[in-house]
Amino acid sequence: MHIFASVPDAFEHCLSSKSFSFIRLKEHPLSEPFFPSDVYTVFYSDSAPFNMLIHNHIYRITQGTILIIRPFEYVHPHPCNRQISGFLMFVHPAYLNNLLQYHNNWNACIHPEQDFLHLRFPSAATVSSLKHLYEQVNSTHEFGSGFYTNHACLEFLLSLCLSFRTSPETEIHPEQFYAEHNISSLPFETILSCIDAHFTQNVTHDFFCKAFYVSESHLYRIFKNHTGITLNNYINARKISLMQNRLIKGHNIAESLSVCGFREYSTFLKAFKKHTGCTPTEFISRNKTL
Repeated sequence: MHIFASVPDAFEHCLSSKSFSFIRLKEHPLSEPFFPSDVYTVFYSDSAPFNMLIHNHIYRITQGTILIIRPFEYVHPHPCNRQISGFLMFVHPAYLNNLLQYHNNWNACIHPEQDFLHLRFPSAATVSSLKHLYEQVNSTHEFGSGFYTNHACLEFLLSLCLSFRTSPETEIHPEQFYAEHNISSLPFETILSCIDAHFTQNVTHDFFCKAFYVSESHLYRIFKNHTGITLNNYINARKISLMQNRLIKGHNIAESLSVCGFREYSTFLKAFKKHTGCTPTEFISRNKTL
């Protein structure tokens, strides 16, 4: 195990080895994606603030925060002309299942029934365990180094789990959390939530315009200004993300088309290939062991 020089190399190692990989980002252009959909992505930011759209929430990523992206979640940074620095970690689902088979905290934290908050404000202990893992990966190449590296990885992930846990006295509603921690607030957050609730129902853009009393051109402009992408691209990406999750869970394509908001297979196939770079059959084959 070693620190990789590029994001694609780190991602390919994570996929091929079904383990984890590490990379130290230094002035990495946001225009070059660093959040592949097949694995868990953990990013500790050491850079100037930037925004990240994940599903129907916009997060303000600031220095010292940790961003967690789960497999097959729709992600889009904004603006894309920034450069970022920090620690980036890819973790394969199979590696997590094996490493944490006796620790239920991870699944309880990372796949909660309630709203999942992708942005964390880690404790000093969590940051310390992350940097210890980085040093362990970067310096150990001797006999037994794999054991110590896995131990350091487990220590960091369990420390990260603790950041998800809040006592009843300190537990807050997600909307309150968004307001207190620079995650986009109303009314745009409401627009995203409305779109998220209806994107599979084949409603027209006019439906959203009437819901928020704005013209179609104004809605397009608001959405593009906040996210950096068009409303159509966002809705299609959300549909594909939902389809990816269903295929991974064993649902067939035919029964999933209408559930994900597609009326025709040809439309779905074109959108799927555009967003994933492969056919549904190739996607299922590549991810059948996840």
